[in-house]
Amino acid sequence: MIVFIKKIIIFLFPIILLFIFPAMVIFYGREFYSIKEVVATQKEFSQTIFGFSYVSTLFFPYKNLLFREQNGNVIALGTSRVMEIRKEFFIKPNSFVNAGGAVRSLNDAEKFVNDLPNNSNLKVIFFGLDQEMLYEDLNKNSDKKELLFPKRMIDTFSFMSRRMYLDYFSHKFNLNTLINNSKENHNIGISALINGDGFRYDGSYRYFEAQTNKNLIEDVNKRIQEKVGVIKKENNQNYNSKNKILEENLKKLSLFLKLCQEKGILVVGFAPPFPQSVYSQMYEGSGIYKEMVIDNIKKEQDIFRKNNALFFDFSSTLSFGGKDTEFVDEIHGTDKMYARMILFMVENDKELRYYIDEKAIRDLIKNSKNNFLNI
Repeated sequence: MIVFIKKIIIFLFPIILLFIFPAMVIFYGREFYSIKEVVATQKEFSQTIFGFSYVSTLFFPYKNLLFREQNGNVIALGTSRVMEIRKEFFIKPNSFVNAGGAVRSLNDAEKFVNDLPNNSNLKVIFFGLDQEMLYEDLNKNSDKKELLFPKRMIDTFSFMSRRMYLDYFSHKFNLNTLINNSKENHNIGISALINGDGFRYDGSYRYFEAQTNKNLIEDVNKRIQEKVGVIKKENNQNYNSKNKILEENLKKLSLFLKLCQEKGILVVGFAPPFPQSVYSQMYEGSGIYKEMVIDNIKKEQDIFRKNNALFFDFSSTLSFGGKDTEFVDEIHGTDKMYARMILFMVENDKELRYYIDEKAIRDLIKNSKNNFLNI
């Protein structure tokens, strides 16, 4: 029996050694934290940045808990394309939460509002309605619940161990740097500890690596041209199969706005911006991309108007004074670009002056030294 156990140990030893490194990465990177631990840490240490690299970030439960913890009266809701709306844009900064990333479909948006606690103080939703969202299957929802710890760790070690080794040997991170950084700050996740990228306590996203990239404009221009090429290739393709999904989503949008109206919540919808060359390629085509930025926008404007909600079409940066240099990739704008968008909103609707700090935004834009806000 003893001989058998020794053989088992000898056989398993190389496998155990193989997983020691990933275990250290997970431990020192704090990627084992639960969503509750993340929010609790950010509440205690407000400068904490949260950004997992190897454990899937569950946006819906994270943003939902973040909002419930703060119980603010203003929220940004949508995909990753609303994540640059900052608390500093508002008269009561600590009453704002960015729930960007929590919504993949209009069903997600409806569930978020339906799940609001009875004592919710929510008054305004800045709702980023991605042009592509109207073609998303309503059943394509975000993950609503966090996996139990054992399942999370098994999945991580099973699917991510190889990637950790590849990232390490390609110098994407250094183990000594990771250990030292984990001792010096409260950031959670490899992305936050190594690159400084991740979510702030208001739910907005910090693109620190992009902000410090001296070649960012050139890198973004390359990605923009690739996106233009894809649109040019696909622009005239027939997408009749998605017409039914479009009609279902338009009906769901109307129901979502009615739900918000019943709860006394003002919805300020907007179509997020594209770089101008991307927008122009979409506009000049004759297929689904043109529908996204022309026909569907008109339908959305009509639905918002009928439900006493506001809607702004920011598909083109020219509509609000944005610049192509204020993108971090082919679809995501910087916080400076979003400051311009929120400023345009308050300049064009008096009701929003009760919530948006117009002077603060002007000062932030004026005092910024580059294409990001210096806060």
